[in-house]
Amino acid sequence: MFEFIPATTLSLYAFLSIVVGVLFVLASAVYFSYQRGGRADAAKMTRVTMFWVVVWLASFLGAVEMGYARENPMPGLPMLMLAVVVTSITFAMCPIGTLISKNIPLQFLILFQVFRIPLELVLNDWANQGVIPKTMTWTGQNYDLYAGLIALAAFPFIKKFPLVGRIANVLGFASLLNVLRVVLLTSPLPFAWNIEPKMQLLLHSPYALIGPACYGAAMIGHILVLRVFFKMTTKPDLPKGLETAS
Repeated sequence: MFEFIPATTLSLYAFLSIVVGVLFVLASAVYFSYQRGGRADAAKMTRVTMFWVVVWLASFLGAVEMGYARENPMPGLPMLMLAVVVTSITFAMCPIGTLISKNIPLQFLILFQVFRIPLELVLNDWANQGVIPKTMTWTGQNYDLYAGLIALAAFPFIKKFPLVGRIANVLGFASLLNVLRVVLLTSPLPFAWNIEPKMQLLLHSPYALIGPACYGAAMIGHILVLRVFFKMTTKPDLPKGLETAS
């Protein structure tokens, strides 16, 4: 088992604040989606949705605390990462994901990715503390900071120029896939790079929340944007009379 250096209390609180912020934005998106969809029970459905989100996060941390992945990084760590990816795709493609993609404006779906900026600042601090390898920051091979900055810069132009949104989403998604690559190659796995310290956030609580609450949320956001653009490109052309009537 590899040594893990805990982060300072202040930086850990900063990380947990980002997690809470992401969950708050998710709850707000669910609420406004139900409300704009004409549902009178928007508050109730939001509580139900967030209850299951919290159950998922707690279950993930419970699996981490069981220690199997720490003692057996292979296949334990890839299994945890696979669970995050599958759950995120499932959420984005489920009826709630459909509702969000229909009722939250495109520019705000893309703006959501801005949370990656403060997250990357925390990761950079953790790298300086020796918690994670510097490869996991913008000084190494993690370019997620720029994905957040691109989303922020694109926000004012997306409504008028949807192509800007497409570009921002593609670049952000590419960066997210690159993060997965770097995590695998810096983790305590047999085929990983020979660097120290190893990337072990997913093996320790509460750091492991970076998987389902941060990486997973970013993936959900990108898939929802893809759903919006797919709907825009596949929407059938209506006859002029019907188009005017609608």
